Amino acid sequence: QHLLVYPNPSAGMIYVDCSSFRSKALIEVADISGRVVKRIENATGTAIVDVTGVPSGIYLVTVSDNQNSLFRKIVLQ
Repeated sequence: QHLLVYPNPSAGMIYVDCSSFRSKALIEVADISGRVVKRIENATGTAIVDVTGVPSGIYLVTVSDNQNSLFRKIVLQ
């Protein structure tokens, strides 16, 4: 499985390609302390995540389904 998150760094919208997940996925964007700042359920294909207004910093994007979980670090400006 692969997970593509772009653009990185980002200033507003990020695209999360979760097409390699067989079932609908859960997308979570969390800060470095683990606080979830965005959550999208039942994502398929390429999901658009609006992170406008989220403070600048390093975040962890986690995509998971019933069987797998993948993550990528992103920088929000």
